[in-house]
Amino acid sequence: MKKVIFLVLALLLLLFVGYFIFWLVEQNIAAPAPEITEPGVSLVEINDSGFSPQTVIIKTGETIEWINKDSQPHQVVIDFGASRIEGKALQTDEEYSLRFMEEREYDYYCGIHPEMRGKIIVQD
Repeated sequence: MKKVIFLVLALLLLLFVGYFIFWLVEQNIAAPAPEITEPGVSLVEINDSGFSPQTVIIKTGETIEWINKDSQPHQVVIDFGASRIEGKALQTDEEYSLRFMEEREYDYYCGIHPEMRGKIIVQD
């Protein structure tokens, strides 16, 4: 009789532990993943009204990531006087990133919609 009671209790304990583990796994799967931005990466959204934020202040060696949230294509262009950097035309939800290694101010614009302008300030 003691063996039967012991087996029933052991079985109930195993069922409880199994249910608890299943519940934990379900909670983890159902929880939405938080939006994670890597350290040293600043996000700029492109939409129909322009770049947001329009001015970004970062440290030397950090990265800016532009993401197109508009239904129309946009292109990030940074002029350096005689030379320039032109990103590819970004379709909706496409991203373009660039790492800035020199302390200075950079003006940039959309190559498709030149009236859309932004500024990057890189500091040490």
